[in-house]
Amino acid sequence: MSSSRVWREALTDAATVWNDQADDLYTATKCLTEIDTGLLGHRVGPVAKVFVDRWSKRTEKLRKNAEEHAGSLTLASTQWGTVDESSEEGLKKLMPWDQRNLEPNQVGPYHVPTTGDGP
Repeated sequence: MSSSRVWREALTDAATVWNDQADDLYTATKCLTEIDTGLLGHRVGPVAKVFVDRWSKRTEKLRKNAEEHAGSLTLASTQWGTVDESSEEGLKKLMPWDQRNLEPNQVGPYHVPTTGDGP
């Protein structure tokens, strides 16, 4: 096992972004489920209903995925300690694309130094 440093604030920020996405997707799903396709008439209404139903199911699935991703980031932030290299790579995969290759440094906003053997 190797000693690692983590940007707990970066993890928390990423979790917040994913939670915000989940909130937006909840709103989108709610708007879709409230559409009255019956107002479009007997020819267009049924087709529109299929379209709206599929999109509402898709946005709901994306919302759940976003919530799960945010939960994973939050858990990682609170339980971070010493991790081996493969665990660290798995964690990097949860991070936003633009932060996956960042390394902790002494002047960055997300630097949390580790001291000793524990978190």
